[in-house]
Amino acid sequence: MKNFTVLKILDKFQFIYEKLGVNYKVMRMILKVKLTMDGRRVSNVMEKNKKSGESKGKNNYLSLLMFNAFISVFIGLIMNSDMPAMKATNIVIGINLFMMISLMISDFSAVLLDVTEKSILLPKPIDNKTFNAAKTTHICIYLAGLSLSLNLIPLLIGTIKYGILFFIIFFIENILSVLIVITLTSLLYTLVLKFFDGEKLKDIINYFQILLAFVFAFGYQLVARVFNVSNMNSEYIPKLWHVILPSMWFAAPFGILIDGNKQPILMYLLVLAVVGPIVLIVLYFKKVVPYFEKNLQKLNAKGGTVSRRSENRKEFIAGIVCKDNIEKSMFKFTQNMIATERSLKLKVYPTLAMAVFMPVLFVFMDRNDKSLLDNIQNGFGGKIHLLIYISIFLLCFCTAFINNSDSFKGAFIYKVLPIENPGVILKGAIKGTIFKLIIPLYLLDSIVFLILKGPSIIIDLVVMFLVLLILSLVYFKLSNKAMPFSVKFATTDSGKLIMPSIVTSLLLGIFAGIHIAIRNNIIFICVYAVVLLIANVVLWKTSFNVSWKDIEM
Repeated sequence: MKNFTVLKILDKFQFIYEKLGVNYKVMRMILKVKLTMDGRRVSNVMEKNKKSGESKGKNNYLSLLMFNAFISVFIGLIMNSDMPAMKATNIVIGINLFMMISLMISDFSAVLLDVTEKSILLPKPIDNKTFNAAKTTHICIYLAGLSLSLNLIPLLIGTIKYGILFFIIFFIENILSVLIVITLTSLLYTLVLKFFDGEKLKDIINYFQILLAFVFAFGYQLVARVFNVSNMNSEYIPKLWHVILPSMWFAAPFGILIDGNKQPILMYLLVLAVVGPIVLIVLYFKKVVPYFEKNLQKLNAKGGTVSRRSENRKEFIAGIVCKDNIEKSMFKFTQNMIATERSLKLKVYPTLAMAVFMPVLFVFMDRNDKSLLDNIQNGFGGKIHLLIYISIFLLCFCTAFINNSDSFKGAFIYKVLPIENPGVILKGAIKGTIFKLIIPLYLLDSIVFLILKGPSIIIDLVVMFLVLLILSLVYFKLSNKAMPFSVKFATTDSGKLIMPSIVTSLLLGIFAGIHIAIRNNIIFICVYAVVLLIANVVLWKTSFNVSWKDIEM
């Protein structure tokens, strides 16, 4: 096997692993095997967007590095501004932590929570600490590469601007930030694992991941409020709550050494920047890992039942919206699959959370010194409720994922059943998705804005709902050539979604533009609603005339 350069670098820190109680030689061998296998197939770390061809999968991580490097060009503009070094690095590191947390939750949790290797390795003389150290280090290697690629341009600009001292500090902080991300995520998962088991545990982890994604998605609001953004050269005003922000920990050295800021709180933040990651990693390996790996076996427990009340509700709705028995069955089957498919929920639910909260968030932020009530009534020219189009933009994209499933091997049933028209199956699936995911969340946003704006916006809500139905169907048709739940998540090619996304976005812009333009004329709005209703009827009647030749199996 190839002796990887990263392993040679790790050898320099062998004493740290040994002090943590890790059998370094065994851990190194496991890690060497993992890295070798990553070069031969797509691992969990890199399995997103993998095609059936192996060679393409090998380049996924490199592609992500290149994408991060491209993004770093724009992040570098922050470092190149006239802001003090502390303020600029606080924002840059805040962005980096958000991106790393997002990647940890969406892509790397599967590696951290993996139990498939335990049955092979743990019967050997390998303890939990060593096994977990191999997993954690494996993730660290990839996250560190992603973190450094994301901060490449800020690192170069900062070094040119402030000297070699900036390079050394910023480089080390990138590594420490990765340790924080991994240990905090692991600690929080351990708490969940301690109190729950089986299928319920898996659902809780799903929802927990989604919650974390949502929290960190809006964490930038907290980072931005550390400084007065109206003044680029604003002075830092210390607050007690800054000690809970890791971005402030890592920004503190630049405030002290580059900006010459002598405020006492910065020394405490500097200590936290050095001690915090070390304490967390020691605590994790010494106290948490034994319980974490032990409780991880709970993930093998089976479960996942659908309540009778839920079934009766689905049966009632299906009887109303579905005429064909096959369509009706697919409607109920799709809703059950969405409720039990954890991988699907992990992909879709963060987007759904964003869809619900993004329009509402705009109401409460960036008010430009206006009162909240005034912003609600007069914001965006009195059309603040039309921000629901942001929700529509996110909600309609959820339909692309219902052809994915961890139980994709069961898709052979489509070939066995005597079904002549596959369009009936597709129609039942999209209807099930709309009623399970899209309509409830759209109603939630609608209720919020009805409370805020009153009944005068009902016609607008109707128009936007009709637009949502059209776009959900359009995106589904453009992005799905396979049968529902027949494709493995790892083999989904996100490149195929680019054109459907562009087309759907353009249509959304056209629909929203027309709506905004005629909003003040109630007659025009009513006519527009009727046109959209007719368009819906036509599209839903004609979009599912497909044959098995049109389906990718």
